[in-house]
Amino acid sequence: TIMVPENYDLYKQEMTRFVQEGGEDPLKTVKFEKKVLNIPFTNDLIRASAQAAAEEIAPSGGPAKASIAYLKIQNGIAYVLLDIDLDGWAGVSISLAIIHPLVEKTLVQFPEINNVVFDYAHGDK
Repeated sequence: TIMVPENYDLYKQEMTRFVQEGGEDPLKTVKFEKKVLNIPFTNDLIRASAQAAAEEIAPSGGPAKASIAYLKIQNGIAYVLLDIDLDGWAGVSISLAIIHPLVEKTLVQFPEINNVVFDYAHGDK
């Protein structure tokens, strides 16, 4: 189960405007809903769910999809980096603003995760 915006087009439009112009963060009012996916068998459901969320909305101006490049859970915090965090392009900030919340809201559904940080865990890099 991943978390997705109820209205994809409105979500992308509002997040793009927020990144470009600032103002009130639309994440305060955007409604997200659960989307159930069939994921092939895996021993790492957390990573598979994060990957599915990262792939839900394609980055604009970059690769066809985003991928989880790094994921580590420590003390209730999921440290995550997408490939587009590590290898960006002009305008990547809009794609990050659109995709990060999907990954974050998906991961905090797991009881062992209280928070998500888009960075390396302390001591890693």
